[in-house]
Amino acid sequence: VAPCAGVEPAFHIYPLHAEARDSLLGYLRAAGIDAKVHYPTPLHLQPAASSLGYKSGDFPVAEWCAGNTLSLPVHEFLTEADIDFMARSVREGMEAGLPAAAYDR
Repeated sequence: VAPCAGVEPAFHIYPLHAEARDSLLGYLRAAGIDAKVHYPTPLHLQPAASSLGYKSGDFPVAEWCAGNTLSLPVHEFLTEADIDFMARSVREGMEAGLPAAAYDR
C-alpha cells in the first residue's frame, strides 16, 4: 500500500501473523532477534473501554490479530545481513512446525 501524497511513513512496526505466535516468538528470541508482541489485547477488551460493554467475541478479527501477531525489529540500523537473518529465522521457525497464517481482509 502506497502512503498518501505528502505523508512519510514511520515504519516503526513490522507485523507478522503466525498461528503459533508464542512459539515463533520464543524461537526468534532464542536466535537473538528482538521480536515482540506490541498489542496483546484488542482495544475493545482494554480496561479503558470497559464502559462500552464489549465482550470477547464482539470483534473476532481484532481478537485474532491480538492473539496471532508479533512484531519484528525495524529501524535504520538494520543491515541487509540482519534482514536476511531475520527472514531465514522466521522461515526456519515456521518450517520447524510453527505454522503461519496470512490473514487478508
